[in-house]
Amino acid sequence: MEDERAPVRVDIFLHGAAPEVSRSRIQSLIKSGNVCVCGNVIAECDYRVRSGDVIKLFIPDPEKCGLIPEEIPIEVVYEDEDVLIINKAAGMVVHPGAGNIRGTLVNALLSHCGEALSGISGEQKPGIVHRLDKETSGLMAVAKNDFSHTEICKQFETRDIKRTYWAITIGVPTRPMGVIETFIGRHHINRKKMAVVTVGGKRAVTNYKVIKSIASHSIVECALETGRTHQIRVHFSYMKTPILGDITYAPRKTHSIATKYGASMELRQGRHALHSKTLSFIHPRTKKRLDFQSGLPRDMSDICSTVFGIG
Repeated sequence: MEDERAPVRVDIFLHGAAPEVSRSRIQSLIKSGNVCVCGNVIAECDYRVRSGDVIKLFIPDPEKCGLIPEEIPIEVVYEDEDVLIINKAAGMVVHPGAGNIRGTLVNALLSHCGEALSGISGEQKPGIVHRLDKETSGLMAVAKNDFSHTEICKQFETRDIKRTYWAITIGVPTRPMGVIETFIGRHHINRKKMAVVTVGGKRAVTNYKVIKSIASHSIVECALETGRTHQIRVHFSYMKTPILGDITYAPRKTHSIATKYGASMELRQGRHALHSKTLSFIHPRTKKRLDFQSGLPRDMSDICSTVFGIG
């Protein structure tokens, strides 16, 4: 390598040299010993590349996925040879993890698609380019090959993917529309939770506008500029207007909306009122923009209709 520029991190350098491989994938390969500099294996992503370095990147063959395909019903909104758009139900975990090795969206996808799923995210997450929390419903994109996975991930980085969510909040935001911009990281005590932090964390930006408010609740539309874990839930909790039904970020006594307004319905048990309503992106192969919209699930639409008069 001959380069007189300022030293650059090896993961950034390799992503520039091989843009078809995502930076997160390159970082994973570095940490697993698949990058050599001048014949020596490195394990740190922040190694600074120097003039004269000979860098080799080894990309191992995809491992066989040990997960079990399951015939779990999923709502397919769109499908072709490259991408699959699904309308995820609340209560479905996206990919296997501790305590959830069966019944996940990935198990369902393996049954629906067979081996036609991208392997870039690893054997536990075939086809997954982004995720929704277990109790969040709505639109998700799935990559059916590595080419489409790489192209869709690029659109997340360049913000060409547009996503909006509808949420029912406890309380009314102080302004009818605005931008919430913070840094989000692990909660300093409960590591299973995320929180707005002042040290460390990752930049998180949520645009919102209030669709309709009553005395103590609102319907809010959110558009994401970033995609941090639990981002919308954390941001509205931070604004003191948490998502209805969110047992992690909202006070338990506020989870019911039915009693006060005489409505006869409730959210599905354990469910928070957050739905991925629209999804728009450029098709990785045809380069045409695709736009999708999902109606609210029954529990949220009943509340919007009965309490807010929308629907």
